[in-house]
Amino acid sequence: NSQYILFGLDGATTVDSVVINWPSGMVERVTDVAANQTLHLIEGFSQNPVGIDASNNSSAFYTVADSRISVLASEIATIYVYDLSGQLVVQHSINTPKTAGIEFSYLSSGLYLFKLENTSGQTLFTDKFFVK
Repeated sequence: NSQYILFGLDGATTVDSVVINWPSGMVERVTDVAANQTLHLIEGFSQNPVGIDASNNSSAFYTVADSRISVLASEIATIYVYDLSGQLVVQHSINTPKTAGIEFSYLSSGLYLFKLENTSGQTLFTDKFFVK
């Protein structure tokens, strides 16, 4: 869906951050944005994704950076990572509400999908990440 949003900056030359709340529930942040430009944003491809899906009433947040997924979950959950063929390549349990991290530098180059699921089987969020 092509949508254009115009922001007036009243003479400012940069913006500290732009936060995008995608219809899927994913939230991304783009930082240090220069003025007088057009940004072309594609869901899942910002430098600072922060997943927040408020629609499921669960506190689960994540970031993907430096060959690692970091998750803060307020409940016991499991992280699943799949390759594009649908094969499960990583499964990591979060046994207490806390921050957990998964290192993925050992994965082959490519696009991967991941989801966080609570013990009731409810998907808290899903997203994708790319390994170079």
